[in-house]
Amino acid sequence: MDLCARCGLLDRHTGGAVCAKLGRMPVSGPSSECSYFIEVLFDGPVRLTPHQHLLLKEQELVRKRMKGPV
Repeated sequence: MDLCARCGLLDRHTGGAVCAKLGRMPVSGPSSECSYFIEVLFDGPVRLTPHQHLLLKEQELVRKRMKGPV
């Protein structure tokens, strides 16, 4: 939960805290790792939306998968 609180995918405007990827608040222990974790990013003074963070993270994961041997 501590990791989720610092994640850019956490949407706090939906009447609670909801992960933009999972569609619910994840149940995580202190040692759990999420492959979708992304630090909160800003475009100037404006914070990116959880959906924008999700798009960036999904693109990053696709790029990492394509670096393997051919």
